[in-house]
Amino acid sequence: MSDNVEIGAQSGGALIAADDIGNGVKVQRVKIGYGADGAFTDVATGTPLPAFVLSGVGVGSERVTVAVPGAAVPLPAQPQICGLTVRARLANVGTVYVGGPDVTAANGFELAPGEALSVDVADSAAVYVDADTAGDGVCLLWVSA
Repeated sequence: MSDNVEIGAQSGGALIAADDIGNGVKVQRVKIGYGADGAFTDVATGTPLPAFVLSGVGVGSERVTVAVPGAAVPLPAQPQICGLTVRARLANVGTVYVGGPDVTAANGFELAPGEALSVDVADSAAVYVDADTAGDGVCLLWVSA
């Protein structure tokens, strides 16, 4: 017996795929697919869901120093990047904090000397750093889109 449901059965309506999951409850069966308007390609082993993979075309690096502890420093603008790694300098005396424009020791992501984190941002200028000690800083490594 089919679990499908006929919509507008009295007027010869369309048949909709469904699955009876018990107690008379039916769930509509939906296929995942893709395609332009008027076209449909089923997602299957031979036709996987397309994904846009952003690949880099260049690599850049820079260093940023915090001159005044407690004052967030924006990273230099590197627009159209697809990967950014921020590493606390090995020679740092204290902790470096990473976050947004309001980053402080109280709310920032902590990096001890030599520790690193990678973030997905479109522009490195969205990331700020602060430090416990004047002269401490970070090394940056990014991939340009």
